[in-house]
Amino acid sequence: PIDLVATRYGVQVQGATEIALTKLDVLSAMKEIPVCAQYMVNGAATDEFPFPAALADAKPVLTSMPGWQKEPPQRQLFLLNFTFFFHSVNI
Repeated sequence: PIDLVATRYGVQVQGATEIALTKLDVLSAMKEIPVCAQYMVNGAATDEFPFPAALADAKPVLTSMPGWQKEPPQRQLFLLNFTFFFHSVNI
């Protein structure tokens, strides 16, 4: 799955202003792309990355986005725009 929560945390910790998305071709064959946008920690949903002390008890909440399966790049652009919105960094 694409873990957007962990990615956002990494961007924040590193002070990144840009990210690079690679391996989009690997996702091309998938009908659905699993995405983690939240974690369940002690029964509560959070969109914040669980700090190391809570990480062992955290469970990813997965949703899915439709894959693009070699269709025109509109779906790829959707994924990129979603990632940009979620992380507020340049791609």
